[in-house]
Amino acid sequence: MSENYTSDCMLKRNRYMVDNSDIVIAVWDGRSGSGTGATVNYAKKQGKKVIIIEIKRN
Repeated sequence: MSENYTSDCMLKRNRYMVDNSDIVIAVWDGRSGSGTGATVNYAKKQGKKVIIIEIKRN
């Protein structure tokens, strides 16, 4: 998405992946405030089917 690192390059990448997908599969520990969490929320708002594979953190 970007030749150089910028403060929002990961957000742009994640939104691009969601926007160009029919289904989103996320491996996520359920914590809010993470990039994965933000991407899952964005996907749901876009009406995408979201499959979450939960991982447990110690």
